[in-house]
Amino acid sequence: DFHLPNEAEQLKPYIDFISVPAFLCSQSDMLIEAAKNFNLISIKKGQFLSKEAASKIVDKIRNTNKNCKAYLVERGSCWGENKLVIDFSNINFLKKYYNGVLLDGCHSTQYSIDGFNLGNAELAKQYILSAPIFKYDGVYLETHPNPKNAISDQTSQIKLSEIENLFNLLKCVENQFH
Repeated sequence: DFHLPNEAEQLKPYIDFISVPAFLCSQSDMLIEAAKNFNLISIKKGQFLSKEAASKIVDKIRNTNKNCKAYLVERGSCWGENKLVIDFSNINFLKKYYNGVLLDGCHSTQYSIDGFNLGNAELAKQYILSAPIFKYDGVYLETHPNPKNAISDQTSQIKLSEIENLFNLLKCVENQFH
């Protein structure tokens, strides 16, 4: 992720693609600078955006760089005041606008209680395994050797030692649905 427009140019010599954070996903200056400097961008969809609003983001990118490939990372939408949920019916709509849509299995499980952000790593694994069924183009997840010791998102991260098994299961699901 980058958080200021001028960082895109600064990062260009070091990375192959850039990711726009969810809370800045519709900021024109961020999107334009990303597209000026990269031909591959992932945009983390803000939980405050409808699918229609998310479809308009890509216009800013393509108007700046017609060769840019833009991928949307679905992270859920606000449900009530404190919970993110995935609306799996959005995928076909969003795929009309983006080169691909990825499912963020970890952030999409987040909710807040008394000002603390929490998540559900077990639900995250289930979401990730559902991605091929709903025809997502890939998954996005967070992992850590010991999630309880992670700096952030401790409750929604998947333990590193579980990733190989999760990906093996994911391949089995993909083989059944593609």
